[in-house]
Amino acid sequence: DNQDGFQQLFSELGIAYRFQVVQGRTRINVKLTEKDGEVTDFNFSGFDVTPADWERVGNDSLRWRGQVDMVCVSGSLPAGVSPEAFTDWMTRLRSQCPCTGSG
Repeated sequence: DNQDGFQQLFSELGIAYRFQVVQGRTRINVKLTEKDGEVTDFNFSGFDVTPADWERVGNDSLRWRGQVDMVCVSGSLPAGVSPEAFTDWMTRLRSQCPCTGSG
């Protein structure tokens, strides 16, 4: 729904647009901050990633890897992606980009 703004900004900044578009809505996270500084987070669900989506993401990202100096992997495991599928992708990514860490 909101990819047009990203595409325009990336184009203006000369940044390659490598987003993977899947069916569904982007996950929304809302923070409410009280006057006293207390913060309440609302983290809503995002889209489900199909096996075909995940295969495309994995293959495309490994192909693009040669065009960048580093890769940052962050966030939650998307619904629909098994820990095994993610681990397999990370193993393949690490074979091309060995300087990885976790935190």
